[in-house]
Amino acid sequence: MTVRVRFSCEVRYGKAREFMESMTKLDDLCVKKGLVPAAGWGPLAGPNNTFIYEFDYPDFSTFEKEQEQFYSDKGIMDAFRSSGEHVIQGTGRSELLQSLYDIE
Repeated sequence: MTVRVRFSCEVRYGKAREFMESMTKLDDLCVKKGLVPAAGWGPLAGPNNTFIYEFDYPDFSTFEKEQEQFYSDKGIMDAFRSSGEHVIQGTGRSELLQSLYDIE
């Protein structure tokens, strides 16, 4: 079962560059630790300053293992928290999706 995780949020006006820099540092750190890299997206239309990051995993077990590693790593968590200061409270959203083609 292919699993996709999608995180989205709205960033304060004037803080997009700082947020992107924080997320780039976070992604670089995750890749160095062997975690799945993020695919960053931004809408062409819709709410302004919305950022979307997606992560694809081959299966749910891999997702669970990486989540445990992510949340237990102090360096990763420090980088993750630093991006949060630019997010508008209440706009963060996470989704956990599975491929429809993998459902039997």
